[in-house]
Amino acid sequence: MLRELAGQLEIAVSNPNNQSLSVNVDINRELIGTGATWMPGSGITRIAFSLPAGWDAGKSEVRILDEVDNAQFISSTIPETMVTGQIITVSVAMKNNGRTIWTRDDGHKLGAVGDSDPFASTRHLLPSGVSINPGEQYTFTFTMTAPGTTGTYLTDWQMVHENERWFGDIHAKNVTVQTPPYDPPTITQHPQSQTVIRGETAQFSVSATGQGTLTYQWYKGGGILNNGGNISGATSAALQITNVQDIDEGDYHCVVSNAGGSTPSNIATLSLPAPGDFDIDGDVDQEDFGHLQECMTGIGNPQTDPDCQDADLNNDTDVDLDDYAIFANCMNGVNQPPACL
Repeated sequence: MLRELAGQLEIAVSNPNNQSLSVNVDINRELIGTGATWMPGSGITRIAFSLPAGWDAGKSEVRILDEVDNAQFISSTIPETMVTGQIITVSVAMKNNGRTIWTRDDGHKLGAVGDSDPFASTRHLLPSGVSINPGEQYTFTFTMTAPGTTGTYLTDWQMVHENERWFGDIHAKNVTVQTPPYDPPTITQHPQSQTVIRGETAQFSVSATGQGTLTYQWYKGGGILNNGGNISGATSAALQITNVQDIDEGDYHCVVSNAGGSTPSNIATLSLPAPGDFDIDGDVDQEDFGHLQECMTGIGNPQTDPDCQDADLNNDTDVDLDDYAIFANCMNGVNQPPACL
């Protein structure tokens, strides 16, 4: 039951077990009370909140949220000090203490309080397909770039349910930005662009010199790379991508850092040849057709020769007429661009 009484909103609910409960209350999606306690009573529990200016019972939506969304701060790797211009990768771990499942599609994110932060972009998404159930925790990883002016800056983070509410613990930390004690690293060898056949391994490397400990972080496009799946060496001088597929095509670079700052490498592009360009000479011709013929196994007969794995153009383990159809679609003759591009 809801009723207005002397400028307050009173909530009364049945509570036959006389439990102590927590509640969040919002009006027109504006939170007016958080974490208040319904004290045990004789089967009925009441709580009152002060009403916002302009309260109109006939035009307002009141929702009792009962801690549907809640989060507990677990840990972070945000440092106490950085140097001007330094780029680092940090993490913030939050535990789902509410009753909803956090998902990207439902709009659960880690957000900078007030949608403003001096070090990083302000909202960080869960990966697609990842669900964080009540009682589970998730570690958000993102990049922080120190301002160019020395001083002490506040960075603070909280979970947000997009278009609903901010909720749970706030992780707030003061970070002191100092003048670099020495110069940022110097990159002496940049990663090189390369073309790799599907299923093979690509490797990018960078060499750098500098004072102190050098750290490495590889990126694809603007996104941080993490070890896992077919990726290894994401935080080393050599990045390795095994079993290269179309999804791995793109621009890669490495940021090398020390206490003096960070230096990005040049961009290196990973490309895959057109299907059927087995000799990677830019065309699909008779020489490539000869390789396909040598590797033919027929329907349902797996191709096990390591030198013929590239001929399985549809990745179904055999080399048959389906692979030939893909090849024929790209074949265009000597020194001609593949027809499928």
